[in-house]
This record gives sequence, structure tokens and C-alpha cells, in this order.
Amino acid sequence: MAKLTRRLLKRGPLPFRYVLLLSFILFLFSTASGLWLVNKGIEPTLMSIATSETRNIASLVINRAITKRTTNVGDNNNVIKIVPGGNAKRPIKYRFNQSCSGRNDRADSKELKNG
Repeated sequence: MAKLTRRLLKRGPLPFRYVLLLSFILFLFSTASGLWLVNKGIEPTLMSIATSETRNIASLVINRAITKRTTNVGDNNNVIKIVPGGNAKRPIKYRFNQSCSGRNDRADSKELKNG
């Protein structure tokens, strides 16, 4: 009994290495839980920003590809056919050249796929 009470009475502060270990573990736990909470709070905002930026980038890429394609095509003047008419009221008829416009559509689609 005397030894048991003596051990209980002699207890002092924890050794430095145990204090350091406990402080490190508490720091890791509090940092991880704080980062998890911040991540859960900011995730919906980041997802909405990512969605809107994806739409902006997609429209920019499509517009640039179409602009690049339409400025490099030399046969844009052949898309509309001018057909002379025999009627006095309508001396000239305008018609779309379907083969040329289809060719341009295919080339535009190919340009979009290739980037």
C-alpha cells in the first residue's frame, strides 16, 4: 500500500516527448477535420464555376473553329447560285448550292473534332 500511494503522489508532468507526440496528433486531427469541413463547404461553388467555365470554353472553341474554317475556305462565293430567270418580274433567282454547303458542313465538323 505504501508503494502504491508513493507512486500516485510522485506523479509529475508528462515527459517532453509525450507532450510533443500528443500535440502533434492533436494538430494532425484538427487540421484534417478543418480541411474536410472547408472542402465540403466549397465543393458546390467550385462545381458551379467549373460547369459555367466548361460551357464558355466549349463555345469559344466552336466559334474559333468556325471562324478559322470560314476564313480559309476559298469557295464561299459558290454557296449561292445565281440563276438567270426568264420572267420579267423576277429576272434573277438565287438558289443554295447544296453540294457546296454540305461539303462546308462536313469540313466544319471535321475541324471541330480535330481541334
